[in-house]
Amino acid sequence: MVVLRLTRIGKKKQAQYRVVVADSKRFVNSKFIAIVGWYNPHTKEIELKKDEIATWMEKGAQPSNTVAKLLKANGVKLPDWVKISEKVSKPKKEPVAKPEKVETSDVAEAMSDKPVEETTEEPVEEAPEAETTETEATTEETEKNPE
Repeated sequence: MVVLRLTRIGKKKQAQYRVVVADSKRFVNSKFIAIVGWYNPHTKEIELKKDEIATWMEKGAQPSNTVAKLLKANGVKLPDWVKISEKVSKPKKEPVAKPEKVETSDVAEAMSDKPVEETTEEPVEEAPEAETTETEATTEETEKNPE
């Protein structure tokens, strides 16, 4: 079967493409039957030999999806049997809502809005620590250290 497809030419990172008529069983960059145009994707320039493309399509040449889109965009009439497939992408998953972090100032404001409960209990006083005298401290040290 004969197809219309693109073959890459040009330098590294400066791709240009030829629109060629080739046998479908051959590799993309191998021998082809005829060159019917070229396409530069960087500058969006395109040049097509519309009359030659029309004759090859009448003979049954099947355009690739990309070539069919280029031909349609440049006013080449495509036969009814040419189908351009649109890429169908899966819908992206909706992100799961994360719980919002509450800032400390928000917590303080929320706490200040609540009425303060009054307690009826009286505060407990702590007993003052007993002060030790020097003689008691020295006796305690001597008991620990007999020297």
